[in-house]
Amino acid sequence: MSGPLRVLFGALFTVAVALFVFALLWRSPSMALPAALGAFATFPRGTLRPFRAVCWALAFLLVPLVLKPCLAEQRARREALFEAFTSGGPAALDLEDRLAIAALGLAMGVLALPVFPEVAQEQLLLHVPGEDRVRESDFATRSERVSAPLNTFIKRLPKPVPGAEPVRFGPERVVFVYGQDDPRVALALNPCLLSAVATPEQGGWRIDAEVAVEVEYPPSYSLHLFSYDGEAFAVEEGLFYALQEAGWYHPYTMTWRWTEQVSR
Repeated sequence: MSGPLRVLFGALFTVAVALFVFALLWRSPSMALPAALGAFATFPRGTLRPFRAVCWALAFLLVPLVLKPCLAEQRARREALFEAFTSGGPAALDLEDRLAIAALGLAMGVLALPVFPEVAQEQLLLHVPGEDRVRESDFATRSERVSAPLNTFIKRLPKPVPGAEPVRFGPERVVFVYGQDDPRVALALNPCLLSAVATPEQGGWRIDAEVAVEVEYPPSYSLHLFSYDGEAFAVEEGLFYALQEAGWYHPYTMTWRWTEQVSR
């Protein structure tokens, strides 16, 4: 096996093993079986080629057949975990339960990175104790719920006089609606506080804007992601709240800042 191919198989093997462990934590045999076959099919060395081919074929054939049972098993495990937490608090969740919830949160963060990098970063940073975070990005302006009030504030600014006092806007609470607003913004910032400071300069204004979001989970909120053949896949955010209460997650405030120059 060539070097690049070995690296590819090594990465696929790591993913398959991670899925297998995840399936065990979530008590999902329907997921564990194709994950195990995938691990055998991608084991970097020592596996006979015909056996690899059989494992590949079985894994791909099983995926569509086990998807609905996987969703049902995930729902049952999710409901059992949430019921245990609501009735007995964090102490009712043993180490396996907490690892299952933490694995789900970690998987959400890693899988979201390519498409929703901001909320993925916020999710992953919950694992790291520390102070509030600040990042430079104007991604929030993708949503009119942020750009519209900010543009209205900018349009109402008078003619700039260098040396005059800055003009402030906000903080104004912004709430997004899932399914209607830009998902990249809504997932990372719902809800947030929008504020800005306009500083007069020669020939215009410098706008220093920011949105601040409390990165923490509520005691109970079910986020529906998709359905397949009548079986829904949802994330119960109350389970992550349980990790907060147990000290496994560390809530913080994330502030996204950006600067605009406005000519007048």
